[in-house]
Amino acid sequence: MDFDLSVILSQMQETLVEFVNRLPALLFAVLVFALFFWMAGRLSRWARSFVSDHNRSTNAATVIALVTRWGIIVLGSLVALSVALPSFRAGDLIQVLGIGSVAIGFAFRDIFQNFLAGLIILVTDAFHIGDQIIVESEDLEGTVTDIQTRATTIVTYDDRQIIIPNATLFTNAVTINTASEKRRSEQVVGISYDSDIDTASALIQEAMGQIEGVLSEPAPDVVVDELADSSVNLKARWWTDARRSNVISTKSAVVRKIKYTLDEHGIEIPFPVRTLHIRDNMEVVTSTADGR
Repeated sequence: MDFDLSVILSQMQETLVEFVNRLPALLFAVLVFALFFWMAGRLSRWARSFVSDHNRSTNAATVIALVTRWGIIVLGSLVALSVALPSFRAGDLIQVLGIGSVAIGFAFRDIFQNFLAGLIILVTDAFHIGDQIIVESEDLEGTVTDIQTRATTIVTYDDRQIIIPNATLFTNAVTINTASEKRRSEQVVGISYDSDIDTASALIQEAMGQIEGVLSEPAPDVVVDELADSSVNLKARWWTDARRSNVISTKSAVVRKIKYTLDEHGIEIPFPVRTLHIRDNMEVVTSTADGR
């Protein structure tokens, strides 16, 4: 293959000279971008602090800080490109992005979807760091430890860390157990048909009131829930602090106290009893303990 080395050297020399001539502009463009990048960090922190001082929502502060930071960075990038490349126009970039928007949209669809969902979750203040939530569709439950624009991190009650895409949280039902400061729990207690309902209800209500962790307001109560096959079912209801640890520990104490109290006063908690009647033709007929 025949080629002229002098032509190649001449082109390399011209490229080098052009690069050297543009070097001051390139260095200045880098300095401009660095300045905007520094400003983005300072102004985003100031915006977060300002919003936090005037608004209790930490999520709103996060969104404002994020928008401020990336807005300044994008602006700085455009200014730096204009300095480094005098022929550059923002309209040219928009035109290029317009041509490739379809391909970019397909390639980054999930990223954009999670990002948009994250912004909506933060702006609407759906839940906060420290809230205990249940993601119904994924059968996940835990405490929120971080909310980012792409995903939310929760720690389950057995200390596993799970990162959930924000699109999943946005498009599915999420139960926020700590949305309120208090939470109601309940327990069905069956008593025999021979026992007095009013007496048993009063004893159960008194027992619940003696448990530390059961709130006095709203007061615990007992309602008749069902006339079951072998028992009259009473439903004991009480309120506790909404945190799961309080709910679980208090329920355990309440159930124990109810059992001991009913035993102490001779009120039977029956269990289902089946009676088999065997006839001469070997037909077996089953009835419950109360004759039904």
